[in-house]
Amino acid sequence: MGPTSRHRATAALSLVLLASAGCSGGGSAQRSSAQQSSTRPTIASSPAETPTPVAATPTGDAGLTVPPTTAGNLGAASVPGPPDLGAGWKRYADPGAPEEGYVGNGSWVRARGSAEVVQSVVPLGCAGLTRAPALPVPQHALEATYRGPSGQPAVALVLEYGRSSQASTFLAGMGRIARACATRPAKTGPSDPMSTVDTLVRVDGSTVLDIRREYGAGAGEWVWSEVIVRDGSRVGLLVVAGKRGATGPQLAALAAKVRRSIVR
Repeated sequence: MGPTSRHRATAALSLVLLASAGCSGGGSAQRSSAQQSSTRPTIASSPAETPTPVAATPTGDAGLTVPPTTAGNLGAASVPGPPDLGAGWKRYADPGAPEEGYVGNGSWVRARGSAEVVQSVVPLGCAGLTRAPALPVPQHALEATYRGPSGQPAVALVLEYGRSSQASTFLAGMGRIARACATRPAKTGPSDPMSTVDTLVRVDGSTVLDIRREYGAGAGEWVWSEVIVRDGSRVGLLVVAGKRGATGPQLAALAAKVRRSIVR
């Protein structure tokens, strides 16, 4: 999958596939298969975890379906509003890219395929990640996309599970991934294989906060501030892009805002 800003935001978010952060700035059009990690998450699934199919309107370009703006009980109120990200942030309606297998719905929020989201949240190129943890598939997943005052992308996801224990398992798995990504390879020059490195801020039973950077061939221009929180059977994820060398957002404050939104 080509790392457009949309995909980098999700990947950075450990959310990796975010349908949208978009079509502007921040990455090469395609990442070669040699740059991609061979590690893929093990998807835990049981009858109790079977996700509800996403209803969609089959009228998109190239015969693709248009995702709805809600997912189960999740709607726009379940994700942070643009002011929560800071001054100058706005909603961004991703127009879609049929050649990459998705189309826009005219809104800044959209339902995501639950299994697809879980498969996409493991970042590429983590030196310490030799085997990805099992991540449970949620019943519902909703994504939101944003643009900042300098055109930088941000993406939020809220996942709804049938049981709080499943949400806890997901967050614990993301914490293990963040710790593994804190290992920096010995070689990170521009011609070396692309690597993803996390600077950990907080990792515990309810919260994962980190700052993610890419190095090597194909590395993106952004530094990604990542927030993952759990409340009951829901998990919220937010990744915000910023320029290298610039002061990033206050992750603890962002986490509090994500936590307030996901219960709505």
